[in-house]
Amino acid sequence: MKRFKVFVFSLFLFACSEQNIAPPVCRVTPQAASNLMGEGACVIKINKQLLVLQRASGKYDLPFSPNISDTSAQCAAHQGAWLETGFNVEVGKKLATQRNGVSLFACHLNVGFDGSEESIPPPPWKPADVVDMQFIYPFDIDLHQWHRPDQFIAVMDAYSTHVVNLAQIEEKSDE
Repeated sequence: MKRFKVFVFSLFLFACSEQNIAPPVCRVTPQAASNLMGEGACVIKINKQLLVLQRASGKYDLPFSPNISDTSAQCAAHQGAWLETGFNVEVGKKLATQRNGVSLFACHLNVGFDGSEESIPPPPWKPADVVDMQFIYPFDIDLHQWHRPDQFIAVMDAYSTHVVNLAQIEEKSDE
């Protein structure tokens, strides 16, 4: 009986303690793998909608995390997507570069979203300044609604390039 009480107490103790979730291993499309170093961010597009974060300022932004290790820019983009959205994306080819040198990559999300979701709750481990996630049509907003307005043009270019690349892939699969 004493062992049972110790077991139950241990169970409650561990069940109530904070759990750390390890980030997943970096996922990069084999044909797009590169040794490009630096910071990276994800452009996640589903049905012409762009997945964006809404920061505490109320402005939109891409999932991003500074590259604090000696990993590729693609792995930095993967890490940023995981930390800020909780999604284990697959990072594809480079689409554009922002003025501050951050590489923007096509990231693929295969979790059943169709882009019509109005709001997606961020993961519990998200940074404090991430308050919401949404799918938006990026040409419905202007640069004053973007978290870093000087990077808005690069994001729109990356979005447009991502749309063209997806259309080419769909055409090849129809053949």
